[in-house]
Amino acid sequence: MMNPVVRMLVQRAEARRYGLLELAMVIPEDYLSRRAQGDEWSARVHFVHALLTDRAVTLIVRAIAEGVDADHLGAVMESMIADRSAEIRSAEAQPTSGLVDASVADRANLYRELTRLTPAHLDAVLPVSGARNSWGQPLGISLVQYLEQWCHHDSGHEAAIRRAMATSPDLSTVALTRRLR
Repeated sequence: MMNPVVRMLVQRAEARRYGLLELAMVIPEDYLSRRAQGDEWSARVHFVHALLTDRAVTLIVRAIAEGVDADHLGAVMESMIADRSAEIRSAEAQPTSGLVDASVADRANLYRELTRLTPAHLDAVLPVSGARNSWGQPLGISLVQYLEQWCHHDSGHEAAIRRAMATSPDLSTVALTRRLR
């Protein structure tokens, strides 16, 4: 049985994931290369990043549920951060439908791990990479705060994708693309 606080966060995350997936299903593949002005990522990278997030959260939740100490938890988080960019780059080439299918399985794995959490686990402190207080001590956030951010994560990327879709393509890119065909 899932902790009531976690269940509420899961329900919020599920609603946001539904909106993201519905948006992705109606956008033509060739539009996913668009990016909003000033945005470093294309709509596709935003989509891939959002869909792969559950894998990272699963690693963190599993480590906490298994009682990993704070030092090892920091190592888990550092490793997860280092692996994310390579994982995103390799997933960018996959078709949208494959990414969606994989994300459904990733989310199911995450939900299984979330059922293992007790109320005490929600107070576990996750180190924030590179952040220190004025005394030089590492800063962190509780797992429940982290999960709160996770449940809103998809909506931020959905908004970025919508901004990219509203942006006209760069005409020089269109011309280059047509020449390369």
